[in-house]
Amino acid sequence: MQSGGGGPGVALSCGLVLVFAVLLQTICVAITFLYFTNELQQIIKCKDVSLKTKTEIIHTL
Repeated sequence: MQSGGGGPGVALSCGLVLVFAVLLQTICVAITFLYFTNELQQIIKCKDVSLKTKTEIIHTL
């Protein structure tokens, strides 16, 4: 009778599930970081264009 659980097969399976979960989470964080970095750059570009347009309008008055 085993007292520690299911033996090396269960421990290996549990370890693989843990590694897979960590890798999946890392990939999700990387994708989210890239997405929001791109969105932030687009917002900055849009604000720069808006600021230039407002400056040109003020100078024409």
